[in-house]
Amino acid sequence: MIDETIPGPSEIAELRYLEKLVTEIPASSEIVEVGTFLGRAAYVLAATRPDCNLTVIDPFDCNVGEWLRGPTIRGEVSRYSGQSQFDTFKQFMNGHENVRVCVGKSPLPRWMLSSPNLVFIDAAHNYDAIAADIAYWSTIATSPTALCGHDYCDEFSDVKQAVNEFANRNNLGVHVEPGTTIWKFFHAA
Repeated sequence: MIDETIPGPSEIAELRYLEKLVTEIPASSEIVEVGTFLGRAAYVLAATRPDCNLTVIDPFDCNVGEWLRGPTIRGEVSRYSGQSQFDTFKQFMNGHENVRVCVGKSPLPRWMLSSPNLVFIDAAHNYDAIAADIAYWSTIATSPTALCGHDYCDEFSDVKQAVNEFANRNNLGVHVEPGTTIWKFFHAA
């Protein structure tokens, strides 16, 4: 389920692909989203699979008004400009009892989560942060192939570098869904 009114950088094609990915995991799975902004992708994950638990990790420390002026934001933006990021996120997640919020940065202590069947990484886009997120979550998730993320593109070359290096070190392939910047690991032949 997609709510196009939630502001965020994800394109509709990317949200549709997330919708597809989340329908492929087992019932009652754990899902993690690392970096959520206002919940555009989180809404898709939570609404599409209400039988699964979604843990969202974000420091919720950005200025919504400034961030919403970016050229790549989709959805209605003007009405949220004076609100805090966390309050706006909670407003969009209202009614989704399967959403657990962890205010902070990834990684979380291991005792906080069971092994997720899907981890969507879309937090800090610098090399060290994305490499650390991938390395950490690959040891927590049910498999490294449970990891996927956003912004695999030339604009975010650090994301591409971290994803490719991890894949090469671990004999994994990287699938980037056509028409999107969403990457997902798969077992290389």
